[in-house]
Amino acid sequence: MGSVKRVLVTGAAGTVGSFIVGHLLKKGYGIVVTDLSLEEMDMHTDFWCKCAIQCTYDIVPSRFGMIKTGDLKNPAFVKSLFDRENIDAVIHAAALIDVALPYEKLKAANVDAPVNLYRALAKSYGKVFVFISSGSIYGSAPVLTENTDINPNSPYEQSKVDAEKLLKEEFVKDAVFPALSILRPSLIYGPKNKFLAANYLAIAIIAAELLRKRLPLFRSGPKTNFVHAEDVARAAIFLMEDAQNTRAPSIYNICDDTPFGFGDQMTIIANACGYGFLPVPLPIPSGQVLSHFRRVYESPTFLKVLNAALQGIWRAIAKKYKLENSLIPDISPAMTPFFGQDTIFSNEKIKTAGFQLLYPDFREGIKNVIPWYKEHHWIP
Repeated sequence: MGSVKRVLVTGAAGTVGSFIVGHLLKKGYGIVVTDLSLEEMDMHTDFWCKCAIQCTYDIVPSRFGMIKTGDLKNPAFVKSLFDRENIDAVIHAAALIDVALPYEKLKAANVDAPVNLYRALAKSYGKVFVFISSGSIYGSAPVLTENTDINPNSPYEQSKVDAEKLLKEEFVKDAVFPALSILRPSLIYGPKNKFLAANYLAIAIIAAELLRKRLPLFRSGPKTNFVHAEDVARAAIFLMEDAQNTRAPSIYNICDDTPFGFGDQMTIIANACGYGFLPVPLPIPSGQVLSHFRRVYESPTFLKVLNAALQGIWRAIAKKYKLENSLIPDISPAMTPFFGQDTIFSNEKIKTAGFQLLYPDFREGIKNVIPWYKEHHWIP
């Protein structure tokens, strides 16, 4: 733990933020948590306790300095987070993930907010700032490493690139500064996730329901590797603890060890959901083949029609099984690059630094996630 005693966690009610809070509690850190909604954070106290394992409602409040709701786009609110607490480190998990929004709508939340937080931490003589960025900012390469060229393809990705750039500039601006670590996750899956990777889950369920819960054995297709939200959270804390002894900015990917093709991913998800299979293999074309149809599946008109169809079917499924409306399939432009090429991330750097994954294999990790979705009536 070193000299870090109290940690500010933003986005504390989110998919990754919830795990960060739980693991910090488990490790004995004092924490300050913030998100937009107090109701959301109240709902997640139990989740934080479960993550912490040995924590109970009696000892959790003693670890919290503040539970504050507010908008990180507001500099006055950011300042208030540091006014009454001696915050040693910030793990910034909050972000506006609506990839359909224009850059102007994303900038305040995804660029200005982390920079303002870094400046506030520096002014209070804080020690470490961990920024959770995105692995989707990379260009194409056989394997995506931390040295792969950056090539953002959406306003959301551009906002993450700009945030990284400005944070690095803040880092070198003065002789007194917090250490800076940047974490770039692959597609995140986990409890409460409703974006990007969650669409794979929805598509598998739609296919199963349309085929009367008996699917062909999907195989192959464009490959990628996911990452469990808990491993993203653990990696963020690992970097916070590791960064205390370094004064150089650091950048790390976080992903699991097992890239699978889209077809294999559908089969793995359907199997974890308990659906049956026909003894018929159905290979999905490779990314190299599908890339010839890029102009079709990247077309706004095609995506609009596809999403209307998927969401119409999902509404019927939700009505049939009386599901919550939190999970809504939406194939965004941020997902289309995964269709036309393999998108395989490397986690060699962070593992060489000493980090160990809890969920190195998606086949096992998704089994940990499906029960949460079912328990909370997000899926049948």
